[in-house]
Amino acid sequence: MATHLLSRLKLYLRFTPFDTSTAEGLDRERNRVALLSMLTNAGSKGFSMLLVLAGISWTLPYLGADRFGVWMTILSLASVLSFLDLGVGNALTNHVAKAQVQSRLALQEAYTGGLMVILVLALAVFAALQLMGGFIPWQLVFKSAQSDVLGEAVEALQVFYALFALQLFSNAVVRATAGMQRAHVANGLTILLSVVSLALLFVASRHRAGIPAMLAITLMPVCATGCLLFIGHCLQGVFQWPRMLPALQTQAKSVLSTGGLFFVLQIAVMVGWGADALIISSTVGVGGVAAFASAQRLFQFVSQPLSILNAPLWPAYANAHAQGNHVYIRQLFRRSFGVTFLGALVGVIAVGVSAPWLTHTLSKSTVELSLLFVALYATWTLIESTG
Repeated sequence: MATHLLSRLKLYLRFTPFDTSTAEGLDRERNRVALLSMLTNAGSKGFSMLLVLAGISWTLPYLGADRFGVWMTILSLASVLSFLDLGVGNALTNHVAKAQVQSRLALQEAYTGGLMVILVLALAVFAALQLMGGFIPWQLVFKSAQSDVLGEAVEALQVFYALFALQLFSNAVVRATAGMQRAHVANGLTILLSVVSLALLFVASRHRAGIPAMLAITLMPVCATGCLLFIGHCLQGVFQWPRMLPALQTQAKSVLSTGGLFFVLQIAVMVGWGADALIISSTVGVGGVAAFASAQRLFQFVSQPLSILNAPLWPAYANAHAQGNHVYIRQLFRRSFGVTFLGALVGVIAVGVSAPWLTHTLSKSTVELSLLFVALYATWTLIESTG
């Protein structure tokens, strides 16, 4: 069985595309792109996790639990507020995949119109965050934080508003790139930017940089990836500057309509996944976020590898659906779900056993995790991964 698996991987592990003039060639090309996306996604997520662990080890001792907790809380806002793109980012994967099957002109129109929609939304979100941020009682959000820490948090929020708006646009470009069956290109670029970010984090921690600088360094890879891809797409003629406004008018309705379901799902994700740090910060205090964030990052060694396997399959599903190949979709789903469940079960046991010791070591005794909390979070990770 292992030999058969290796032979199939060897078949698809190539940079030359398969002949897509036949149904078999189309299936093989989807699998080839998915495999390349998985491998590059693995590298991307690996560096992201390394960046997080380095952030804990390099910064927590000098930042302290409160300042580190503020940093993690503001970072969590990116997940909490992700619904503000109204599902357009995710919708672009399906929208662009369908247009690519039709013609290059359809692809140009879908890509240009979709990005114009997200650009308008991103600018509106930035303006709204600036306006509303001045009325929010941040001392209640960052409970128990000292006045100097609270002042630094408000300064970091100003940096976050701009970076979050840029992230909305960047994520949409990445999702559109995945719809073009080129997610591996985006992942490869993210790897390079993560290496740069890791180096910057090391230098910044040695100079005891504050929360705003750490926030900018942490968000740099995800913000810059889409921007660089967008420049490449402009040079390739995928984004049509003369068609910006006409494409916005013709594509806005369909993009927003497709994004409606994703918008509902994002609201659910915001409640179930993204609000944890904010709830802990406003009830227990910012110090409690440090313990939660440490466990969350460790269990990402379970959820992230499984996401690496599943996320690159989305463009393959979208492409197969656009061509009406439902047999391919059913077969792919059954296989991926079985692998995900078994991987999650083994992973949560392995990480759960070592989590207290790892947290104690990485934080240099600053943060301690109870066995009950580790057991509960392990259970949640199993549910999250299979879900």
